[in-house]
Amino acid sequence: MYPRHTKNAPGDFYVEDGCCTSCDVPSVEAPGHFKYDTDGHCFVCKQPSTPKEADLMVSAAWVSEVSCIRYAGNDPEILKKFIAVKEQGLCDVLQPKSEPEAQAMPQHEAGPRKVWWAVWRR
Repeated sequence: MYPRHTKNAPGDFYVEDGCCTSCDVPSVEAPGHFKYDTDGHCFVCKQPSTPKEADLMVSAAWVSEVSCIRYAGNDPEILKKFIAVKEQGLCDVLQPKSEPEAQAMPQHEAGPRKVWWAVWRR
């Protein structure tokens, strides 16, 4: 659905290709899970292996300035976390489907984005 950066580690979390602004927010939010290529574009270098790490990745996606971090999995607990922070739009499986699939899929409204500077005030 969305083009993945070629250096993303295999797995459900990924950074969309051509979307990164080199803000460093993901690296701060989920240390050890993101790196930068020679062009300054971030990518997922390590997929989460524990529930706590998955929480960090959801948080990194939530605070990301330009919504580049996406989730392509279908783990119900992780999907619930995205829905809880009103970021289901970052989940590939929760994206609107084409007709007639769309009729059977519930739609969720996107919530307000967390502004980037709120992350640094913690």
